[in-house]
Amino acid sequence: MGPVKKYKIDSFIVEQGLEEVSGDIGFIQENDQEVFIGLIDGSGHGPEAREVAETCRKYIEDNRKMELTHLIKSLHDFIRGSRGCVAIIGSLDLENLQLNYVGVGNICLRKFGVSDERALLGEGVIGYNISTPKEKRMQLQNGDVLIFHSDGIKSQFGINDYPEIIKDEAKNIAINIARKFGKNDDDVTCIALRCTQIL
Repeated sequence: MGPVKKYKIDSFIVEQGLEEVSGDIGFIQENDQEVFIGLIDGSGHGPEAREVAETCRKYIEDNRKMELTHLIKSLHDFIRGSRGCVAIIGSLDLENLQLNYVGVGNICLRKFGVSDERALLGEGVIGYNISTPKEKRMQLQNGDVLIFHSDGIKSQFGINDYPEIIKDEAKNIAINIARKFGKNDDDVTCIALRCTQIL
C-alpha cells in the first residue's frame, strides 16, 4: 500500500456589509482530518439579518457532529418563524479531497482547476420553506480552488474573467472576486480555499 495523500488548505474569507454590519457569515474550522466550511446569508441585510446569521452559525457549530442533511433540517426547525436564511455547509476530507456538502437557496459553490464544476443546491429559505435537503459530493484534485459566495456576488463569472484564479493564493482570490464581481446593493461574502498536496 502506498503512502496516504495529505493536503493542506490555504483559505481566506472576505465579508463586506451593505450596512454597518453584514447579514452574511462565512466560517472555516480545520483539523488534521477535515475542513468544515459554512456560509450563511440571513434574509435581507443589516443588523436583523446578522442576528439570524449569528444564531445559525452558533447552532451549526454546536451541532457539527450531526449528519449534514439532518443538521440543515434541524436548523430549519430551530429558526422557523424568523426572517430565515440560505446556507451551505460542507466537510472536506483532507485525505482524499472529497467535499460532502448540503446547501439551500441562492448561495454558490464552485470549483476551479483540473476541471470546473458548479454545485446545484436545494431550493427554499431555511426557517420558512425548503425542499428536502440532499447531501452531495464534489471530488477535488491537487491545486483545485473552491469558491463559496453569497448572492451579493455575480455568479456568471468564469475562468476567462479571472484567469489568475488558477494560481493566486486564497487571500487574493477572495479579495479579487469580491472586488471584481461584487454587487453594490447587497452584502458580499466570498470564501476561497486552495488545496495543495503535502509532499
